[in-house]
Amino acid sequence: MLPDFEALVQDVFTALVKLNARVATAKELPPSARVRQHLVAEVVGAESFGEARASCALRPSRAGMVALEVARWVIAALKRGELLALEEVRGAWELADVEEKLSEVAGRRAALAAMRGRLDEGAAELVEEELDEEAEELEARRGELAAEAERGVRGMPSETSARAADALARAAARAEAAGGRAGRGGAGGDGGHELDELAAQADLLDMPGVRRLLALVGALKDEALAARRRRVPRATTELYGVEGGAELERLLPSELAGLRHPVLKRDFRRRFAERALLGYALRGDEREGRGPAVFLLDVSGSMAGEKVVWAKAMVLAMGEVARREGRRVTAFTFSSGAAPRRLDLTTRGRAFAVRPALDTEGLRGLVKAGVGGGTDYEAALRAALAVIAEGGDLRRADVVLVTDGECHVSEAFLDWAQGEKAARDTRCVGVLVDVSTHATESLTALCDEVVKVTDLSLAETRKVLRAF
Repeated sequence: MLPDFEALVQDVFTALVKLNARVATAKELPPSARVRQHLVAEVVGAESFGEARASCALRPSRAGMVALEVARWVIAALKRGELLALEEVRGAWELADVEEKLSEVAGRRAALAAMRGRLDEGAAELVEEELDEEAEELEARRGELAAEAERGVRGMPSETSARAADALARAAARAEAAGGRAGRGGAGGDGGHELDELAAQADLLDMPGVRRLLALVGALKDEALAARRRRVPRATTELYGVEGGAELERLLPSELAGLRHPVLKRDFRRRFAERALLGYALRGDEREGRGPAVFLLDVSGSMAGEKVVWAKAMVLAMGEVARREGRRVTAFTFSSGAAPRRLDLTTRGRAFAVRPALDTEGLRGLVKAGVGGGTDYEAALRAALAVIAEGGDLRRADVVLVTDGECHVSEAFLDWAQGEKAARDTRCVGVLVDVSTHATESLTALCDEVVKVTDLSLAETRKVLRAF
């Protein structure tokens, strides 16, 4: 129906599933993408998009269902002639073809420049003149077709936004119903079976933000488990072979050379999509005997609102993954003016049990934790390192600091903390909740790795969830 229809569906999916997606302006895109840009802007600008996105964020299955429903609506509207006339659709295809030919001309021009020294100068000038004439004709035609495309966009009915809103609302309702039937996350709240049962208790279910918290936990937990399942050794200590994939930084030079050829470039793109490009295979030693996870949850006054909901969701999701791996999970809530509060999220027992049980009281305490006061990293980290020092079973622990970063720590404490981490083989991962005001300096100095919540695309989510 449109030359870039697949890209349109991908754009809608991306806008729904990612937390930091934005719609590109018409000036940022080639003229052939003008119709797609307009349709995506209409969908994202629809009144029902916010509600649909809240249901689909970080949930690829649900976002995919909604994106496909929107795609069906676009197809039906195009077939009925409600968006573009048949001539305008044909013009869109011709415009895409002209742009592809211009790209090929540019490729031939680059090849000519590379071979200039080995060609007869007169022949090279003749070829260059032919390329200039061809490019001039194509540019003129592209201008005409781009103007027609713009007129087609401006001629779309004014009720397109309302129709997009209706399509989104219907799609989101179907996806919500399908998600409930499929039991994604284990129960209706999507936080997982145990967490949903916990939230069903009246004193939690009626608390502001709990339903939102459980939805986020379900989405993040699914991504965390996917990240663990797909984990492979990638340490850069040894190059041991060649393997198929799509990691551009590890491709063989022979694969990259194909990008200079107009035909091979298409084959490169196909094999990139299929993850079949040849690249270097790397492996190395991985740390054994992973110890328990210790979470430090910032509950200072600056974490009020959406921040603390995101922070709790990250702790619960990462904690569940650690529990499934047989690791004990401990959390501390902290703010200035009071000692950090310890919450055991798994029942105490022997270290590295097959799968420790959830501690109901600890979970209730985390979900119900309020906010107030200032931020004190030093007391929280001292408490965490004291827990690690209690016994050999807590060595090689991972400390996860979830905060908005608005805190200052002294140089003396930084030196002490780094020494303690090294002595106990402990890593510190920082999750910066940068939903509104935030700071990074102290968190960066304390942690081995820091990931921002607003950067949590699927790839970034998996990055932080497999970093501990």
